[in-house]
Amino acid sequence: MVGPLAIFALVPASLIVQFLMKISNGTLLPADVIVALVEALCAPVAFELMRGLRINIYPGESGVVSWRTSVFAGLLSSILDSFFSTFFLEDTFPV
Repeated sequence: MVGPLAIFALVPASLIVQFLMKISNGTLLPADVIVALVEALCAPVAFELMRGLRINIYPGESGVVSWRTSVFAGLLSSILDSFFSTFFLEDTFPV
């Protein structure tokens, strides 16, 4: 809800989670870092995409946000995250 400034909290958190998931083998591959960055950027991109479509998700002067638009923003963010994560990790998993 703070807009694109959320990137400054989401990127380090995503990198930490990727590191903790890979702690068993101890190495972060470049693909892991890219996926962490993409995951961190999906929510702000979804919110800004909705703003571009004139669906305002950010709280106004009243501070009230529609729960329906919040759920839709989360759904859109999740779809973007799944698409881009699959795109970057498609060569990592054997068929």
